[in-house]
Amino acid sequence: MKDSKANSFRTEQAIARFGKAARHPLCQAWLSLREWQLESSNYDGDAAASLRLLKDAEQQQKQARALYEQFYKEGKQKEVIQAAALLPKLNKHLEKLKTCYQAQVKLCAYAKAFRGQSDILFVLERLRAERTRDTKALRALQYLKETVTKSMSDGQKRVFGILKLLRDKAIRATWAKAGAAAGYWEAGSGGDRPLSDEFWQGRFTVMEFRSGLEAMYGPRVAGDKEGKEVRRTLKGLGIQPAKDQIGRKWKPPLPKKQESKRPVGRPRNQGGMAHYRQA
Repeated sequence: MKDSKANSFRTEQAIARFGKAARHPLCQAWLSLREWQLESSNYDGDAAASLRLLKDAEQQQKQARALYEQFYKEGKQKEVIQAAALLPKLNKHLEKLKTCYQAQVKLCAYAKAFRGQSDILFVLERLRAERTRDTKALRALQYLKETVTKSMSDGQKRVFGILKLLRDKAIRATWAKAGAAAGYWEAGSGGDRPLSDEFWQGRFTVMEFRSGLEAMYGPRVAGDKEGKEVRRTLKGLGIQPAKDQIGRKWKPPLPKKQESKRPVGRPRNQGGMAHYRQA
């Protein structure tokens, strides 16, 4: 394991996704701002869709109540019973939609707050780079803006997938052990640990990493069945895998044997048959 691996987990994940330009704090600040801009836009869209559903449900509730009252006045007992059974279901559905909409409004507020913080951080980093004449960071930012939508290579996918598997498992484990609050904290700030931290070591075996990569990206990214490419990638990242279970190495299936043209059964005694014919 490489003890000299000083980059944080989050930085290595950004480098895996966007290339070496992402190692600069200025580029990381811009990526964070971009991410929260997209998240905020998505949350706003979800909240708008929930509001439309909520208004439709409220309109349906009013119509159902009006029909109930109309049937009651006309003395239609059967229709009144059906409408009376339908109204509680509509009310329950409406309450769920209200709860969902309120939660999405809160998410929108959180996303806007994080987007504002990311915006401030990016402005400060850009001012620092301009003041110190950090031309490497400024050029890296320009390059990143031009190539941010470029698709990842198989090697980048392998690195990014391994890091994603580690991150997701760490969040789930923290949530299960210490509760939702700890899980949210891990999701928000756990990526600031150095990649060389013991926290990230021994969480998956090589073959578990490979299976996860195959499920995520397919066999081409997962690499050979023996996991050699995964091992090389882990060594480059400085991540120590858990020990694989001892067992036989994977071997390709043997080709099917050609069926024998001879009939199944005891072979004839040719000499005995000749003697019988002579007799």
